[in-house]
Order: sequence, then C-alpha cells, then structure tokens
Amino acid sequence: FKERFSSRGIKIGLACQFFLMPAIGFVTIAMFIQTLEPLYAITLLIICASPGGSYSNWWCNLINADLALSVAMTTVSTILSVAFLPLNIYLYVELGYKVLSPENAQEVVKLLPFTVIGYTLAVVISAVVLGMLFGLNFPQ
Repeated sequence: FKERFSSRGIKIGLACQFFLMPAIGFVTIAMFIQTLEPLYAITLLIICASPGGSYSNWWCNLINADLALSVAMTTVSTILSVAFLPLNIYLYVELGYKVLSPENAQEVVKLLPFTVIGYTLAVVISAVVLGMLFGLNFPQ
C-alpha cells in the first residue's frame, strides 16, 4: 500500500482527477452554454472537480484489480481536493464563465456553495485521517 503512493498510477490518476475531468466538464458546459441553466452548469463543474473513489475501490476488490492503488488514489485525491476542488471551481466559473457568458457571470458566481463544499471536505478528510490513524493503531 505504501509503495502505491509514489507510483506512476497515482500521478496519472491525479492529473486526470484534477485537470482533465474539470476541463472536460467545462468544455461540456461551453458546448451547451446557450441551453444549460447556470445551476446545472455549476453542478456539473462540482461533480467533475470532486474526488471519487469509494465505488472504484469496491469494483477493484470485486474484479481482483490493484485494490491498494485504488485505495491510495482515493486517499490522495480526497486529501488534495481540499485545495483543488475550490480552485478548479473558482477557475472555471469565475474566469471561464465570464468569457463564455458575461451576462450570466454574476448569477453563476452567486450559486457557488463554497461553505457547503468546505464542510463536506472537512468531514471527508476527518474520516480519512481518523480511519488511517485507527488502522495504524489497531491493525487487527
């Protein structure tokens, strides 16, 4: 498990999670900017920028894939999401939306739920840290 944290798979996964996925979400919004309501655009950006993984851990276990890599990726992406999730949302909404649809930019920025995102990330990060500490102190 410890070896997976420095593997190439983690680097590729993080690049996809925090750069490629939000960019694809933004391109999707750009393609449908005329018909997509701002609330749905924000929701799509948040989903694309959010870390995933617990479901992939189950699939990896089920099909006997590299479960240690999947758990390591989930852990690292969850921890890094504290910075990257708000950063990606701000970048794509504040900067990008003002270029694509300047008339809706203020409305879209007001829809950003940064407080809720912060609380959610704090709960998830606390759970990950407590779980890891519990596992280290009580390995049985």
